[in-house]
Amino acid sequence: MVSVLLVTFEFSKKNIFKMGNVITLLGYMGSGKSTYGKLLAKRLGFDFIDLDDYIISETGMQISDIFEIKGESWFRDLETESLKNFIHKDNIILSLGGGTPIREGNMEVVNESTKSIYLNASVDTLYLYLKNQKSKRPIIKDLSDVELKNFISDHLSKRLPFYNKAKLSVVTDNKSIDEIVEELMWVIK
Repeated sequence: MVSVLLVTFEFSKKNIFKMGNVITLLGYMGSGKSTYGKLLAKRLGFDFIDLDDYIISETGMQISDIFEIKGESWFRDLETESLKNFIHKDNIILSLGGGTPIREGNMEVVNESTKSIYLNASVDTLYLYLKNQKSKRPIIKDLSDVELKNFISDHLSKRLPFYNKAKLSVVTDNKSIDEIVEELMWVIK
């Protein structure tokens, strides 16, 4: 039974990866999209693009300022437009913002044109990382530790249906950075 499943997976994997050379990483904030994406890009000789950093560079504004001044809808429009600029490029690792997949049509665009991988981290893993990063993330900076864990749990449960649309998923809990990068290397081949 196991060998049949492996053969089926290998066949499916080959079909999935007949498209171009864009690998898209998605997941909740703190799931490691930038960390693992940069290391994966280095291993593959690809360029690394963080969609949020690209938007910051293009607008000259921080994401939190864009939300405050222009509004979330304006930001999501720009995010979708920016996403479409990269999906047909060659040899890039594209790290999506945590909210990019929730915009209607974005995951369809991502899956039609790229190799999408959901970095699947549990609420506990995300909490342990984000509680030390609160000052760097405006959306959570004023939350107590209890509020933070509840926020992550509620927010993640709303986003999971979108994240689960990715073609592949790599669970990141209880693994070293090197183990996760090795697993990413394995699933994209």
